[in-house]
Amino acid sequence: MAVTGGFFHDAACTQPIESLNELVAVQDGNNVLGPVTKPVWLLPAVSSGNVLEVSSDPGVDPVQISVYDAATGSGIPATDVKLALSTGALATAVGGAPLDLAPTLTGGVANAVQFYVRISSAVAVVGNYTDLSLRIENPYEHPA
Repeated sequence: MAVTGGFFHDAACTQPIESLNELVAVQDGNNVLGPVTKPVWLLPAVSSGNVLEVSSDPGVDPVQISVYDAATGSGIPATDVKLALSTGALATAVGGAPLDLAPTLTGGVANAVQFYVRISSAVAVVGNYTDLSLRIENPYEHPA
């Protein structure tokens, strides 16, 4: 079954993060501006009565959000992105590491999961880098 949820800019989950509404982080080549922290919401939009888990060990292993690099070696590396459930936890988060959530997620805006993304890059060339994206690893939707 396809998972139709997504990542959003807002708690109401009305502004999806997509190619026409990207997660923007203004950086500079000298890293003078410092890291950019953004709140993001995951809306696990599963079918009514279903839950989202992972296929490896459903209901036991945590659902994970990861930073996917579609063009490794070009653009901004995934290691320049940290994920955490709070802004304080970003200080000890490891760049490029997945973020563990609960082992079972349910759908609906009321169950959207807020987390934080911190981007810290000193890429020398100004540009729009679209090689990185957020994704859920090994999603498995099934009846509760």
